[in-house]
Amino acid sequence: MQLDLITKNDLVSLKTDLLAEITNILQQHHPKPVLDTIRAAEARKILQCSEGKLHTLLKSGALPYTKVLGTIYIKREDVINLIQNPKK
Repeated sequence: MQLDLITKNDLVSLKTDLLAEITNILQQHHPKPVLDTIRAAEARKILQCSEGKLHTLLKSGALPYTKVLGTIYIKREDVINLIQNPKK
């Protein structure tokens, strides 16, 4: 039976190679940048409205949103569009 010894330098070299490989893979397959989103509280400040009014806008579909782990996120451009072109 043949016995191969692994030295500390071998492990350091392996670590360096693995990190370089992982970095290369992540750079090639990085996800698209996250859209400019804001939380509901910031949207309320921009719109200068109450929680109830914001809830009505969200539930009626006038202001699209995404809910992640209980937190509501809204695209900043949707808030600005709502201000510029209010739906009646």
